[in-house]
Amino acid sequence: MSITLAALDLQSELPPDAAPPESLRCRYGARGAKYEVIEEGLVVSVSLMFAVSDDGNGDEVLLSITATFTAVYSVPEPSSYSPDDLECFARLNGTYNVWPYWRELLHTMGGRAGLPGLVVPVFRPEQA
Repeated sequence: MSITLAALDLQSELPPDAAPPESLRCRYGARGAKYEVIEEGLVVSVSLMFAVSDDGNGDEVLLSITATFTAVYSVPEPSSYSPDDLECFARLNGTYNVWPYWRELLHTMGGRAGLPGLVVPVFRPEQA
């Protein structure tokens, strides 16, 4: 398996010369996963989002980061699996496997944008 960053967008409204607000509200999560069957396996693209707003000042987004990671899996005879199985695999395993890269990217980019110590929890799949 290999994982690469395919797309990244960062929008910051944080003032460069001031400390960030004391109380922040963070939202983050997966926006979706897509897959493509290739001869050697499966290519999964996972899109993720992160947004920070001032908890005491409405819903104005101060920082937003969106990214898409691509994971390439070696799967014997990938066409032998149903589309539902492949979609479930992409959504669950794809997100699970790219999440550590996402956490590191948020920590690094958040720091560069002026939010030191930004840590996102480990990925926990929702129970059906």
